[in-house]
Amino acid sequence: MTKILITGGTGSLGSQLTQFYVNRGADVTVFSRDPHKQIALKEKVPNARYVLGDICDFGGLRDVIEGQDVVVHTAALKHIGLGESNVAEFIRINVIGSLNVANACLDADIEKSLLISSDKAVLPVNLYGKSKSVAEDIFISFGYSCLRYGNVVDSRNSFLDVWKRALLAGEKIAVRFPEPTRFFLTIDDAIKLVDSALANADLSDVAGGIFVPANLRSFSLLDVVRYLGIDNKFIKEESLLPGEKQHEILVSEHEQGKQLNNILSIVWKGFNGLLDKSLYCSKTSPRVDPTEFEQFLRLKFYGTKLHS
Repeated sequence: MTKILITGGTGSLGSQLTQFYVNRGADVTVFSRDPHKQIALKEKVPNARYVLGDICDFGGLRDVIEGQDVVVHTAALKHIGLGESNVAEFIRINVIGSLNVANACLDADIEKSLLISSDKAVLPVNLYGKSKSVAEDIFISFGYSCLRYGNVVDSRNSFLDVWKRALLAGEKIAVRFPEPTRFFLTIDDAIKLVDSALANADLSDVAGGIFVPANLRSFSLLDVVRYLGIDNKFIKEESLLPGEKQHEILVSEHEQGKQLNNILSIVWKGFNGLLDKSLYCSKTSPRVDPTEFEQFLRLKFYGTKLHS
């Protein structure tokens, strides 16, 4: 039985991964700081092991990593705005914590460890993105793997979640301008990416690289407003906040990559000059099919499918 440790295992991705790998018959250990979230997840997934701890406590982290086969490092502080005003804490968790995870994995002879990174690490314009870029460098330097992707459209506290809560409370939703675009990635897609990245991490030709999803389609946030039929009186226009990007970028002009399969590509950092014809960017990626996208949004937002 494969033993898998998930740091930050009570988060949006971590909790779904816990359920996924328990269902696959793995021996899963959730390592996280919040006891309330652990209790809530344990009610849903009782067959996992739950350990309270902080990735910045090397001793406790090292103890729980001992004997594991795989470590998936999802733990991080992710709120862009909070990162700008809590610099030391974001560095402590996202950088020093990631260094602890990599060190503990190496010390425990863990062969397969995967950092969950972010599109914000590419050409970063905020502290969160900078911290994830450094975390990528740390894992790569230790011979471990990274998986980089953008916002998950149906994750907990995604913009859909925030909009739905606002409308139910009779409040206006904030729509950023100019028109932002995002890659279309669901939580189910993210789980498949993690599983595929772990399956490919042993390949010799991906050493020192970062996994990214292949051939993602994109959407505009204004498309979402239109497809959901939200009346203009419930919308407030806002400029992008400091540190926010108008578009998501998964591969920069200073990185080189190749496609591995229909799920994953691999990229390497540190190349000078433009190596590809364009960035891997949500602005220029093909858009999601309108009918498919509208059905998805209606189901996630209102809980019903449209009639064909």
